[in-house]
Amino acid sequence: MKEVLFNHIFGNIFDDVRITTPRLTNFAEDAHSRLLSQNTNNEYDAQIAQLRVAIDELTTKISKVDVDLAIQYGDTLTVDRLIADFKQVMQEKEGVIADALGGFDSVGYIEFYPKGEVEYNQATKEKLPVLINRVAVLAQNYTVQLPPSLTTTLLAIATHWELYRNKQQKQKGAVSEGRYDRSEKRKALEIVLHQLMHFIAQKFPTNSHHCSIFFDIHLLYATGHKKVSKKKEE
Repeated sequence: MKEVLFNHIFGNIFDDVRITTPRLTNFAEDAHSRLLSQNTNNEYDAQIAQLRVAIDELTTKISKVDVDLAIQYGDTLTVDRLIADFKQVMQEKEGVIADALGGFDSVGYIEFYPKGEVEYNQATKEKLPVLINRVAVLAQNYTVQLPPSLTTTLLAIATHWELYRNKQQKQKGAVSEGRYDRSEKRKALEIVLHQLMHFIAQKFPTNSHHCSIFFDIHLLYATGHKKVSKKKEE
């Protein structure tokens, strides 16, 4: 019981799964506005400035992560389109490749399609790097036999695959790093709010009513809907 009480008084009350980051920033913005309205004698200048910095750093980081996610999503769409094009080419040009290399029983055709066209059509993203690399190597090996336009297309797909995949992996790293930074910036804001609440409590000791002027705790939690039961009339 004593430990729970101490955690409630001295612990981080903002480290709560129910307090989402938007609710936390909304609460902080509200506290900032309340401090400004009470700052007639400039006695809260330091706290206002510190809180403003913590809020801005978190919201800036949130915006950056959202942008990074949007870029990553766009890059994913580009890769998905490239995959679709690759599968379409391998499906539509199967006959062309067979004719150029001596028929469906030729060694060259079997190297391209060891498991038939279905291997390309049903390939997962995990399998595609192997398939695209295989086709690029074979396109170079059979440059003389294959139509020049087809060789160019197959090699271009392999080149673009590497470019898009590298770009996508870098973007995923940026998003991951951004999420970590967002967590650190949130923690920083939590600490500033924690210190601010203790500062106000020290300034107005035991006066919970006056301290509540500076904070709206209800902003931290989702609004609940209580069921109202009617008493039976006797």
